[in-house]
Amino acid sequence: MLLFFCCTLASCESDPKHQDVIGTYVGSLFGVQETITLREDGSFEQKLLMPTGKRLILTNKWSLHHKLVELKSYLHFYGTGLPKRLQMPPLEVDLMTYAFERNALGRVFKLI
Repeated sequence: MLLFFCCTLASCESDPKHQDVIGTYVGSLFGVQETITLREDGSFEQKLLMPTGKRLILTNKWSLHHKLVELKSYLHFYGTGLPKRLQMPPLEVDLMTYAFERNALGRVFKLI
């Protein structure tokens, strides 16, 4: 019964608004420092500082769909296979989706 109650509460959580997700998010993976800035006008900037010291910058548009933030392009710097590893050079992909929760962006992985 408690599990059902908790699940019911979680599903009632409202979706974030556009202004809730605007800001700068930072993280690192495989020695790459990544900064993503979501701007109010619907544009974003992705900055990568590679382990070699090289800096890469990508700008494009972003959108919010319920709790998912979609970046209209993305510099993908880690491999998609197992085990995960650094992708050099990063590949530009058409779309990257992040889940927004508790003032953080988390990558959304698809089960295959």
